[in-house]
Amino acid sequence: MRYQNAAALAALVLAAGASACTRVDPFAPPPADLGRGPSAAPAPVAVPPAPAPAPGEPVLLTGVAAPSPLEGWKPLLVDPAADHSGTPAGDILSVHAVTDGTYLWVRYRLAQVPSSQDGLPDLRFWVEKQPEMVTVEVKTGTPGNPCEISRSDQAEGVVVGNCFKLGEGIDIRLPLKYLPDWASKRDPFFVSGPQTCCADEARSRPVDEIDASQEVWRLSDEQIAERERAAREAATQVAPPSPGWN
Repeated sequence: MRYQNAAALAALVLAAGASACTRVDPFAPPPADLGRGPSAAPAPVAVPPAPAPAPGEPVLLTGVAAPSPLEGWKPLLVDPAADHSGTPAGDILSVHAVTDGTYLWVRYRLAQVPSSQDGLPDLRFWVEKQPEMVTVEVKTGTPGNPCEISRSDQAEGVVVGNCFKLGEGIDIRLPLKYLPDWASKRDPFFVSGPQTCCADEARSRPVDEIDASQEVWRLSDEQIAERERAAREAATQVAPPSPGWN
């Protein structure tokens, strides 16, 4: 699936940027019961067996470090290098999206590994299940690491704090509770049109984009249980603090 109506999409983006935003609290721990999704989703490629968290690459699950659900998947949304405008910091190489039934996780890999948020462009993508779409803007240069979620069925957007972190790329984590009900672990939905933004003051022309979409992959119950096990083991170990989700 691709978004195909460019005029409608541009109108949606402009409406998202113009809407007022309501702030919400940062992430709460995910619930214990995450449910099971359908088996028809594409299978991950070489999912590793619960690796130990690497330095600088932890995420928090029920309050302790655990392997990221973004690990072990081969991105389908890939883009040639050097097809962008501006610096390599905005040149997208690949994007992929996964859900664990509580969060939508999206990883951007760029031609230049981000060492800090200085000079990084904002990110933009759409979450969709046709004919409906939600606009997500990741404000990389804004304190508090916020993401703005703009829904066509709501007059105001929502700003979710602490929604991304830097590693080899940019990892984004959005609570599904701020997305429409169709963006769930049980039903197929898509991430489309990932961009780095923007090459103009009107924020209508991306620095780089992938004009395609990916059905959001789903973690199985077994993968979720393995992450919970790794999280419990990590909780018993003393490790030096490292950057991650608050």
